[in-house]
Order: sequence, then structure tokens, then C-alpha cells
Amino acid sequence: MARTFYQQLSLEEVHTQVDRVIAQLWEHFPKAAEMLEDAIPDILALSAFPVSYRLKFRLNDPPVRLNPNPP
Repeated sequence: MARTFYQQLSLEEVHTQVDRVIAQLWEHFPKAAEMLEDAIPDILALSAFPVSYRLKFRLNDPPVRLNPNPP
């Protein structure tokens, strides 16, 4: 769910998506929602970069690029 934050094209859309994900988590995973709320400043810090840079951040680590879902 968090990956969708950085796929948004504008800062406003990132804010909206963060709020949407937190709202979805509150119902079944309140602790995760609370942790995500605490991380909002860090999440939004990356959002200040242009979209072309943000999309590259998640692919910056070669092992992650080769195996995005390790065991």
C-alpha cells in the first residue's frame, strides 16, 4: 500500500493517498495506521522531489531491483 504514495504525480495526490491508506488501515490494523501517521513527515520529505526522481528511489538498491520480494 505504501508503494502507491510515490506513484502519485503531485504532492497533493500524495497527501490524499497517504490519508486514504491510513483510513483503510485504521479499521483492521490500528497499530500500523498509527505507525504510518508517525512516519508522514518522512514519507512527504521524499515527495518533494520530482516524480522522475521519486520513481527511481525505490529501484536504487540492486538486490531489491533483482528480488523485490525476498523470502
